[in-house]
Amino acid sequence: IKNSRGVIYQSEFSKKLAEKTLGYKPEKSTIIINGTNQKIFNKEGDNLRDQLNISKNSLVFVTSAKWRPRKRLQDTIDSFNKFKEQFEGDTYLIVIGYKNIDSNNIIYIPHIENSEIPKYLRTADIYLFLGWVDPCPNSVVEAISCGLPVICTNVGGSKEIVELTNSGIVVNTDP
Repeated sequence: IKNSRGVIYQSEFSKKLAEKTLGYKPEKSTIIINGTNQKIFNKEGDNLRDQLNISKNSLVFVTSAKWRPRKRLQDTIDSFNKFKEQFEGDTYLIVIGYKNIDSNNIIYIPHIENSEIPKYLRTADIYLFLGWVDPCPNSVVEAISCGLPVICTNVGGSKEIVELTNSGIVVNTDP
């Protein structure tokens, strides 16, 4: 970075993280939030409600990641289960990228090709992303491109993406 003429960051969060970690602020920098292929990730096209036996009246959450501790899969499942206890209608959570036994209205979809993800996103009503310290989560960008409102935490780049696009709710979960 010290020898560069400029630096491109994925988010203000990643800029601050890099500057704090490296102890250096480049003379020139800009922020370009990740985009996605809108020919693939968009509101139009197939969804999988019929194949997954989910009625049109059900409320469906979806989440997707390369799951590791900072992505908070267990917190996501716990939050969904708390919501489900208080919600009177039929509700589901689709978890993309994790293999487990489907249970309690949670449908696990192991690794799939990137081109298959939009069908699952269009199946849902809300995208749930509770990860933290993620500079610019592609899954959030993909969900927004498919027209889903996003519920995310107040830490990391997802907060910036949701606020910039006015496409969801930022939950104050972390200091």
